[in-house]
Parts: sequence; C-alpha cells; structure tokens
Amino acid sequence: MLPIPIYDQKSRIKLVIVGVALLIGAATVIYTNLLVQRLSEREQKQIDLYAKTQRYLINTEEESNVSFLYDEIIEANTTIPVIWADDSGYPLDAQNLPVPKGLSETARVTYLQREMQKMKEQHPPIVIEIGAGCATSFTIRSRRS
Repeated sequence: MLPIPIYDQKSRIKLVIVGVALLIGAATVIYTNLLVQRLSEREQKQIDLYAKTQRYLINTEEESNVSFLYDEIIEANTTIPVIWADDSGYPLDAQNLPVPKGLSETARVTYLQREMQKMKEQHPPIVIEIGAGCATSFTIRSRRS
C-alpha cells in the first residue's frame, strides 16, 4: 500500500470540515424557520384571543369577569403592537407601539396612520362592532416586521 501524501490528507480533512459546516448551517436555517413559524402561530393565537376578549368586553353587560379579562388579557399584552381606529380609519390610540415623544397631535396621527398602513399590508384589520352602526377596528403588526 502506498502512503498517502500529507497534503492529500489535509485536503480531505478540509473538505470534511467544510461539509460538516454546511450541514450545521443548513440544520440551523431549517430549525430557525421552524421556530419562527411556531412563534408566528402562537402570536396569531394571542391576537385572536385579544380580539375575542375585546369583542366580549365591548358587547357584554355582565360585570363579573370584566376586570379579570381586562387585567389578564388586554393589559397583559405587552408585545403585540395594536392601533385602535374608528370606522373611518382615524387612529384613536396605540398600544405597544413606540410612538415618538414630543409629537404634535397632527404628527402623531400621521405617524399612526403610516404605521396602520404598514400593518394592513401584513394583516387585515380586526373590526369590532360597538353598537348600532358604530364600529372600531384595531390593526395588528407582526413582530417580524
């Protein structure tokens, strides 16, 4: 058996290392995509729960669970950006959205309208009927924006 020259062994080792690195990189990308998909699904469930709770709180006359629902679901939302708007699309309030401090009311409304447009490109607004002919909507922005 002929001895393998040392440079051939080094080349093979380098190829094996490159191959292993590529496999690790591919596995990392696949796993990261899986985690992002799961996070997106979980966030969508939180958004749905938030919307259902808002609908219930607005449309119920029951007083027994209102405080609990408001505290545990509405106020507990510290991650999902939300903009409340009236039925004409005028922004009324925002939650978990970094609105710059010191803006005039006009600049604040313009800023929120731009943010709502970005959000609408990701998800359709969630409309909540408040009463006869009155509606409000809120728009959700994904954290992946």
